[in-house]
Amino acid sequence: MDEQESVPFGLGLNYDSAMFQRNGSANDLKRTSDSARSLDLIFGIFLESGWVVFWRSGQTTGTTPNFLHTGKLTMQQSGTLVQHFDVAILGSGIAGGLMSCILARQGLKVVIIDTGTHSQFALGESAIGETTHMLRILAERYDVPEIAHCSSLSDVRQYVTSGGIERNFGFVYHHKHKIQNPNEVTQCNVSKFPFGAQRHYYRQNIDAYLIHSAIKYGAVAKQHTQVETVQLHTKGVTIATDTGEKFEVAYVVDGSGYESVLARQFNLREHPSRFKTNSRSLLTHALGVKPSDECTQPSSRHSRTLHHLFDGGLVWVSPFHDREYLTNPLCSIGVDFDSYRFPQPTALTPQQEWDRFLAQFPSIAEQFADAHPVRDWVSTSRTQFSSTQTVGDRWCLMSHAAGAVDTLFSRGMSSTTQVVNSAAALILQAFKDGDFSAQRFEYLDRLNQTHLLNLNID
Repeated sequence: MDEQESVPFGLGLNYDSAMFQRNGSANDLKRTSDSARSLDLIFGIFLESGWVVFWRSGQTTGTTPNFLHTGKLTMQQSGTLVQHFDVAILGSGIAGGLMSCILARQGLKVVIIDTGTHSQFALGESAIGETTHMLRILAERYDVPEIAHCSSLSDVRQYVTSGGIERNFGFVYHHKHKIQNPNEVTQCNVSKFPFGAQRHYYRQNIDAYLIHSAIKYGAVAKQHTQVETVQLHTKGVTIATDTGEKFEVAYVVDGSGYESVLARQFNLREHPSRFKTNSRSLLTHALGVKPSDECTQPSSRHSRTLHHLFDGGLVWVSPFHDREYLTNPLCSIGVDFDSYRFPQPTALTPQQEWDRFLAQFPSIAEQFADAHPVRDWVSTSRTQFSSTQTVGDRWCLMSHAAGAVDTLFSRGMSSTTQVVNSAAALILQAFKDGDFSAQRFEYLDRLNQTHLLNLNID
């Protein structure tokens, strides 16, 4: 044995007095001491058959250190390091956060891969009663209390972040170049039973909280990482990234939204989308938005999602600061345009297009007279998209990777929680049975396509 071979062997035996037995990979290291202490990872050396890690003693605890939840590592003949996990979750928005929390809590080895980093801007900030109930169901069914922390105003304030109250959906109709007529309004109350009023979620903090909770349960997060290829084979899935890393997993969950990795990889998008609606959006967060009660009638509409309607589109206003005890001063604002009536201009910036729009509707302009965005406006192309299929052998798409219609009636997060609830149960059972075929996930495809998307066609 030469010197290079003897070094990892000798050092590999230099762990502390807590006894371990090695069963083929670092993830299979098991304690044989009933009172073993927690361990801190110092460094590791990779061998052809796996990896050797070095520890030192830490404080006495009764739990396994988090780094032992990471997947085993192997070296390919090319010298490429391959990391092994049970599930890869693409995207770390609310779908990815919920799925990673649940699957990691249930004992699967989870890696989360995202091109961005937290905290990051996310659309879909208004909840309805079904959202609250589904979050409670997910927390109870899969034993993840952190999900319940996102389901009520008091818990969100205590554990996560500040956010607005949503007591109803308000609708105010406007005519071009005219003061708004108070008789052309309506509102639909949102039930607060049994968990209190609904919320306007400050999503970048909610999403980050869920990802951090998943990491606490043992998930591994890879941020600023772009997936380059996804290769399916009979025994698993190989994922290659722009960082040079490779991952071997048994199953892939794609929660990366419109820019879906799998939709691009497998050419799943329908062109054109089958939906009749054809709209585009401008959106941002802003300071200085006047409470709607000061601008229009009836009163008490600021504690809700307000829609300014006009011929060819709508403006939404979702405040995060509509009570004195809510400290987030921002307001989510945006406009949906009928793409046929309002084609996307080529010579205007998004801010210029917004200013031009406000100049046509004086009562809407009044609410935004002192407003200024805190981030660049986002200007989208067509909002609607759809997919030919949403499940396959060893993969599935979450709701907003599968398709979308528009923001009206705030169905987005509710749809997400429904898909997560069904997908998590199917994935956990698939690992028990060792069967990841598309057929066993057929219900999930029907849920995505028929119940959540096709209902919006007619």
